[in-house]
Order: sequence, then C-alpha cells, then structure tokens
Amino acid sequence: MKCREVAEKELDQWIEKEAVCDIEQFSCEATNTTIKSLIATARGFRNLNNMFALIYLRCSDLTVPLNNRYQPSQKKIAELRELQNARKEASMEKKRESIHAF
Repeated sequence: MKCREVAEKELDQWIEKEAVCDIEQFSCEATNTTIKSLIATARGFRNLNNMFALIYLRCSDLTVPLNNRYQPSQKKIAELRELQNARKEASMEKKRESIHAF
C-alpha cells in the first residue's frame, strides 16, 4: 500500500481477526514449499481451478479413503506428526551440539 497509515490500519485489523480465528499455527515455510512444488506439478493443468483444488487437497487434513489401504484416523495422524516433529527436533539438537563442540 502506498499510504503508511492505511497499511498500518489494515495490518492491525488483520492481526485482530487472526487472533480470534482458532486456526492452528503452522509452518509457513513448509506450506509455501509444498504449494510451490504443487504449482510446478500443475503446469500441465488446463485451468487454475484444478491447480487450486490440488493445493487445497494437499494442504488440508482431508483424507480420501482408498479401497484396500490403511486409513489412519485423524488422531493417529496427529500422533505420527508429533513423533516426526520430535525426531526432527532431536536431530537438530544433535547438530547444534556438534557445532558447539568444536
């Protein structure tokens, strides 16, 4: 925006709305990377709606049931994500310790 006062007002309004929206916090970088890779995949799509549908499907917690395949519950998916995040954090901590050891 060209006017600083208007931009500050808009930002303040957005922060107020965001504070009460009840959306869980997520990693912007990971989501951004996912979306960029999906856009690269969608280059052959005939229209943008198909690309947006692909992004919404991939970035949501929606699970599409497939016949004869294991479908974990939302609770199990959350547990697996927590385990994966804990492993990543432990790995990063080991890297930090090895850097400080030198």
